[in-house]
Amino acid sequence: MNAEVLPNNTLTGSSVRHIGQMFFDQGLVDEVEKAAPYNSNKNPITTNARDRVANYETLTASDPFFHYARLGDSIEDGILAWVTIAVDTSQDYKAQCGAELGEDGGKMCSGGGGFGIPGGFPPGGPGGFNPPKGS
Repeated sequence: MNAEVLPNNTLTGSSVRHIGQMFFDQGLVDEVEKAAPYNSNKNPITTNARDRVANYETLTASDPFFHYARLGDSIEDGILAWVTIAVDTSQDYKAQCGAELGEDGGKMCSGGGGFGIPGGFPPGGPGGFNPPKGS
């Protein structure tokens, strides 16, 4: 709230009322990854089981997964996805800068890394979060 739009169409100075990410079921992600154009992507996939934000969110009462319905017989026919998000407008989270755009292009911010998770990432930190047993 109350952000200022800069000349390069980025934002500065604001109150952050909600920080979050949403996820799709791993089975759906795996199915989409087999379809074009995603099947030509050579980048490795971070599964939900290894995603530290997904794991953090599932340790709380939060449900960070979209509900969805297929629009046809194949994934190429599409899906309809929905989610409910409650926002506490009295909150003012101290969000950390993840990236910034300057005259020389985009770059990662120094000192970031918690992505709004209070206290940063859970034990194991970036790239090393150990999912709960059975996940």
